[in-house]
Amino acid sequence: MKPIPKEVSTMLHVTPPSRERKRAAIALLAVFLLSWAGIAFSQPASEPLLTRAASVRPNLLFILDNSGSMSEQFVEAPHYNRASGSCSSTSNYLDKAPVNNLLYYDSTKRYEPDYDNAGVQRANAAVPGTFSTLGIYVPKTGENIPGLTTKEAICTATRYNFIEVRTADFRINSSVVAANPLTWSANRT
Repeated sequence: MKPIPKEVSTMLHVTPPSRERKRAAIALLAVFLLSWAGIAFSQPASEPLLTRAASVRPNLLFILDNSGSMSEQFVEAPHYNRASGSCSSTSNYLDKAPVNNLLYYDSTKRYEPDYDNAGVQRANAAVPGTFSTLGIYVPKTGENIPGLTTKEAICTATRYNFIEVRTADFRINSSVVAANPLTWSANRT
């Protein structure tokens, strides 16, 4: 390799690297690579790094969930999971019946507002002005839905009353009734 002429070197303000600079760069690169290998095989700390106080067990668990379960609008009750067979994919007896869907509104339970950061219970939520109908499938008197062993039996329409709570009235199976037909427990949980 030809050396750079002094005139060109001065014009470009380029100084050729000296042997000492090359050696220093190689040594710095070697130190960096060796320290990186040490980090890769090290263990996480088993005690607080800043306080070095009494030993504390780690209490952080980081989980990635890609199951898709959070997109579901229902949680099947245990009796439904144990039952054999299947329901129609359009069956409302699974997702709009609190006996089968543990996330759906259940009139026998007391739903209270949550608490703020100061420990004060919040006020009841306002019902939006666009509310028109709440429909719930409730087992008819004498029906023991959790005792059924097949999903076809659980999803049979004749086992349920469809109760509608509307802004203007209440209905059972599309017939208007005088009062709210939902059963209320005095000892709601």
